[in-house]
Amino acid sequence: MNNDYGNYSIEIQWSVPREAYRAIVPELPGCKAYGATYEEAAHNVQEAIKTWIAVYKEAGLPIPEPSYWKYEGKDGFDDEDENDDAEYVEGEYE
Repeated sequence: MNNDYGNYSIEIQWSVPREAYRAIVPELPGCKAYGATYEEAAHNVQEAIKTWIAVYKEAGLPIPEPSYWKYEGKDGFDDEDENDDAEYVEGEYE
């Protein structure tokens, strides 16, 4: 998501009780959205991220940094290689 609302993780799963896709953002507590399709849930949660961040900024509350996967290849490059070990880094940028 390289844009004005960061590179936050999005988890999308089918919700049996709501009979819709549910999208959540693990780094932003309570930030979630639903959609009839996977694509609609993905779109709706991007709007929810924008709203979540705007509300927290207005209230003067801290906004968590996005988490991301960091690959450090055995060959010294940062490209993803199936033989390399991946490291999950929370709230850290290069």
